[in-house]
Amino acid sequence: MHYKKTKTVIITGASSGMGFAAAELFSKHGWQVFTGARRLERMKELKKFGVETFFLIFLRMTQLKLFFGRFYKKTMISMF
Repeated sequence: MHYKKTKTVIITGASSGMGFAAAELFSKHGWQVFTGARRLERMKELKKFGVETFFLIFLRMTQLKLFFGRFYKKTMISMF
C-alpha cells in the first residue's frame, strides 16, 4: 500500500507525551506518519488519524530490522 501524502516522518516514543502529540500533529497536517513504541496499546488512538503504529524496542536489532522492513514495504524509502 502506497500513500498519497508527500512527506513522511518516523517518530519513536509515540505512546505518550511529545511523541504522541507530534504524531497527531504531523498527521493532521498531511504527513505520512510511522510511529514506534513499546506500549503499542497506547498508540491505538493515533490510528484514527491514519498513523502507522509499530511495536519497537531500539535496544533489539531484530525489532529495528522489522520496523524498517515494514516502513520500506509501505513507502519504498530505504533507510540503509
